[in-house]
Amino acid sequence: MLTDIFITILAIGADQAAKYWAVTVLSGMPGGVLPVFQGVFDFVYAENTGADVSFLRGRSAVMLIVRIVEIAVALYLLIKKRDKLAKITRFALCLFIAGMIGNQINYLLFDFVPDMLYLPFLNGVIFNVADIWSFAAMIILFIRLAFYEGRDLVDYLSKKLGKKGRETPKEHSEEISRISDGTGGAASGQETPTPPEQDTAGKPEDRNV
Repeated sequence: MLTDIFITILAIGADQAAKYWAVTVLSGMPGGVLPVFQGVFDFVYAENTGADVSFLRGRSAVMLIVRIVEIAVALYLLIKKRDKLAKITRFALCLFIAGMIGNQINYLLFDFVPDMLYLPFLNGVIFNVADIWSFAAMIILFIRLAFYEGRDLVDYLSKKLGKKGRETPKEHSEEISRISDGTGGAASGQETPTPPEQDTAGKPEDRNV
């Protein structure tokens, strides 16, 4: 658990350090731009006020509640389901928490989030380190929950939710079998004996002949 706490704090610290550098240094450069690889990657200063509301960004009350719920779920998995999670999954959860907290700190303290990472081929999107943590964590968690730990969870839920549904067809077939046995085994392919009523019904015809 101490390792998870250390990773989370380290990731938040790296994000806040990058944002501090962007506010104090990058913003003072001409145009707030520091070219690195022309047309591929540049440092570009921008202040995100949360107008582009999404599940990663945004400072509305709704997004704050969503973010709190996301962090609570991640903490629950780290604490209650820790023994069932692989190290890479716990690492991804730590990054996810760090990304959520990193951006929320800036929304609460400064009313905006400093962005500084610019990839021109992504249609002008500018993002920060916390966004990288969140995005990378979601990719890892998707893979792990879809093909590894998540399969165990699906099996567990299926057993809990489908237990009654799986017993009902069995009980239904057993009831049919009992009914079939009671009528002389017609369902099992046995020849059904002729009822006495049918024998007596045929006697008048014999007399007429």
